[in-house]
Amino acid sequence: MVLAGVDRAFGCGRRDGRALGKREGPMRAKVEVRVHLRPGILDPQGKAVEESLPALGFHGVSAVRVGKSITFEIEGSDMESIEETVARMCSEFLSNPVIEEFTYSVQGVDGAGSPSPGPAEVRAEAPIPGAGDGGMAPPTVPK
Repeated sequence: MVLAGVDRAFGCGRRDGRALGKREGPMRAKVEVRVHLRPGILDPQGKAVEESLPALGFHGVSAVRVGKSITFEIEGSDMESIEETVARMCSEFLSNPVIEEFTYSVQGVDGAGSPSPGPAEVRAEAPIPGAGDGGMAPPTVPK
């Protein structure tokens, strides 16, 4: 399955019009991964939160789902290799592909540790192990 949602306002993956991964030397990026249960999977923690909110005075809240957020910095030769590594980390280790989905954002960091413009937002669905190809190819990062 091809990952979708990368900001392609200029057709090259960045808001400022620069191509992804076209930088000399090692590159650093800040990554935020969000993991949540697939639709249809029972979420007992979300249900407990939903049932507790009215007692605390928060009414009208429904369909609560609880997930996890993982943030880290990573270094790679270019943005493309960083995104490929993050996609593999998410599908092979950070999420359980049988019951969870993940999204992640990758934002390049300049030498001073400041974010570069144009973070890439990626939504992904990991293949289910042991399901054959199931019509799903492994996650890839769009070029």
